[in-house]
Amino acid sequence: MKVGDRVEVVLLEQRTKKGGWRARHQGSGLEGPIQNSGDVPADKKPEEQITVKVKVAKGKESAFLYLNDTDAASAKRKK
Repeated sequence: MKVGDRVEVVLLEQRTKKGGWRARHQGSGLEGPIQNSGDVPADKKPEEQITVKVKVAKGKESAFLYLNDTDAASAKRKK
């Protein structure tokens, strides 16, 4: 997993100190905050899978950027 990759993650029940979402990438086990948690639809729940862009991938530290449905669909077409 490297910066710029679009990956599937699972939303975690544990939230950030400011109430934002945290997520886990199943393949690597890395966890981190979703930097734009406010953009994650309100109907999403813990354990749901979403598409994100990797913003930080340094050792055990990671962070993600939520991709809306249009961004996610565009990423899948490019593959």
